Amino acid sequence: MIPWVLLGKNGYFAHAFAVFFVTLFMVVFLYAFLRSLMFSRAASLMGGVVVCVGYSPMYLRELYGEAAYTWYFLFMIAFMFIFRKLSPHVLSVATQIKAFIFFMALLYLLVLANPVRFFVYYVVPFLGALVLTLYFAKDSYKTFQGVIRRFRSVKRIVIILFAIGVVGIGVVAHQTLLESLKVSGGANQAVLVPLEQLPVHIAHAFLGLFNFIGAEWSEGIYASSLEGGISLIKFFLYPFVLIIPLLHVKRSFFQMSATERFFYFLFLCGIFLDFYTLCYHFTA
Repeated sequence: MIPWVLLGKNGYFAHAFAVFFVTLFMVVFLYAFLRSLMFSRAASLMGGVVVCVGYSPMYLRELYGEAAYTWYFLFMIAFMFIFRKLSPHVLSVATQIKAFIFFMALLYLLVLANPVRFFVYYVVPFLGALVLTLYFAKDSYKTFQGVIRRFRSVKRIVIILFAIGVVGIGVVAHQTLLESLKVSGGANQAVLVPLEQLPVHIAHAFLGLFNFIGAEWSEGIYASSLEGGISLIKFFLYPFVLIIPLLHVKRSFFQMSATERFFYFLFLCGIFLDFYTLCYHFTA
């Protein structure tokens, strides 16, 4: 967007251009990630198409109206992609070096955008997922000892110290360059929901997900109308979207690799913390 702003085109066209570029980048990167998981070209292309389909007004607004949350989706996909490239099966040192540089660049951008949001969205769920992964290991104590032993290597200590340095630079850069813009009020002012209000807040979170997929109908909609019929179909199909993945995980939990279980726990910790226990905007 910077060239358009410098040319005095700081308007809707600059916004539309930025959203188009971000969406295109998301589709291309998602395609590459799915291909790395050994999906066919057609399936990988469909993955990019699915995330671009405007299946509800709310999703259209979040994807094409703001495009901010598209970056967070991209960051999560990028982290999983990097984990694959850093796996022991990747023998190329050049590939590992490129993945390391890419990882540190992502880390810097996340912290630069908002250090508090980085801590809430990534660090806390990461630590929670790590604890759950160790707890559900076949031998938790030996697994914990193995993790500590691997972290004692000079290579991993240097990587950790380098990452801490990148986070520190990102925090300083945010305070110097972006703090005056006041663009991160939601995450920085998030409050814990009182325990007596937690059940109602959780119910509202599920209702918000209904609204996100377009299954929450407006007042006065006739059940026999086209809009009513589509809303009812979405309403009855929505539970399957939540239940089927959970049943799959329950059936194959102990057959999963440690990495797969870690990402599953990361998803649970992120959902529980961000949507069920915190309130970002009182009027939302």
